[in-house]
Amino acid sequence: MSKKVKAAAPKTLGKAIEIALNDLNLVEKDKKFEVAMDNAWLENYDTSRECTVCFAGSVMAKTCNLEEKAFGKNAISLSPDNFTKEWKNTFNALDSIRRYNIIEALCEFYGERVGSEKFILLLSSIPLFLERDRAWGDDDENNEVRLDLDLRKFFGNVHSYESKPAAFKNNMRKLARLFIKLGV
Repeated sequence: MSKKVKAAAPKTLGKAIEIALNDLNLVEKDKKFEVAMDNAWLENYDTSRECTVCFAGSVMAKTCNLEEKAFGKNAISLSPDNFTKEWKNTFNALDSIRRYNIIEALCEFYGERVGSEKFILLLSSIPLFLERDRAWGDDDENNEVRLDLDLRKFFGNVHSYESKPAAFKNNMRKLARLFIKLGV
């Protein structure tokens, strides 16, 4: 069953990342929450914090305003599957982005298949993709597209939230700015 959310899902992945960063900052300051990137939204039974959230879970808590559902006798655990298609795609994309899996995040957010013409056009607008080689077969249906990323060239260093939260947030901010500039 999909959760009713008054807020509209973001229209671009860049905006989704920007929202997640703002909400992540809010949950970091909120003593009820613990940030753990491997849980979307989970009741805590074994820590002093009442709820554990990830990058996407922070959006569930703050932008989607489901914070009150996490506490008391009606406490719940949430995952992207509990939401409408638009929010589910957003949350799954945020989970991929926090792992620096940009291609998967774009597929999740826009609902496109890797290799589709629309997806290749989308990727061609993003300067992160250094090389696109086509391995031509006997017919056009068997064409294979290989996309290579050089994340270190773009970010400098690639850090997880767990290893360096500030560096992770700076990387996500940089990616959000690029995507917003490109309308992605």
